[in-house]
Amino acid sequence: GSCLAGVGHVGNVVLMSRLTGPARATEIYLTGRMVSGAEAVHLGLFDRLCEPEDFDRELAGLAGRFAALPTASVGLFKELRERSWGQPAEYGLRLQDTYHLKTHATVADAREGMAAFAEKRPPRFTGA
Repeated sequence: GSCLAGVGHVGNVVLMSRLTGPARATEIYLTGRMVSGAEAVHLGLFDRLCEPEDFDRELAGLAGRFAALPTASVGLFKELRERSWGQPAEYGLRLQDTYHLKTHATVADAREGMAAFAEKRPPRFTGA
């Protein structure tokens, strides 16, 4: 590998540092060394590997699972994750309580999820 004569873009320096820790990110960036797939999974950069011939099938399966999720709740989860990142745990827990109440008061899919669980059936999310 070779060291790039610039600074990474599209947030990769910040993301790599958060995922791997600053020391490991520095070593990888400054040496320019390649990271294997197995090491990338170990470092938390990816969550799984698959054979190249299985990629399209795996991707379609993952996309299908994401598409079936309750979109309003997913949006609130992502907002909560970003707002609580780097904050003290107490702040995050208070914020999570607020989001929990907000979700159950305003998101029909949250109520559908609870009803489906109680009735032992798959949920029918509508995005509302």
